[in-house]
Amino acid sequence: MTMTAHFDGQVFVPDRPVELPVGRKVRVELEPLNDFDDDPDPPGTDGDPQPNDPESIARWIAESQSIPAAYMSPEEEADWLAERKSRMYRDVAAIEEVARALPESHQ
Repeated sequence: MTMTAHFDGQVFVPDRPVELPVGRKVRVELEPLNDFDDDPDPPGTDGDPQPNDPESIARWIAESQSIPAAYMSPEEEADWLAERKSRMYRDVAAIEEVARALPESHQ
């Protein structure tokens, strides 16, 4: 298990809840995160630490801007729009069928 924590001057405080029984002994190895984003990952995720220095941020922006824009030919767009319209009609029909199956007291 890997977790992040901060030192409050006396003890290490986990940045999010830790699923361990009270009193459980663990080995703690320190790896300072000064050069990394110290915001904890959202609950349930274990993202990669991202450096916060200006060069790393500029590199990330350049990499994201180098991703080519998505392209759809006019024929692909027409097919996509037709499928969306068809799906909408199927969804409306399914909802109406469910509504018809409800007892009158729920309509």
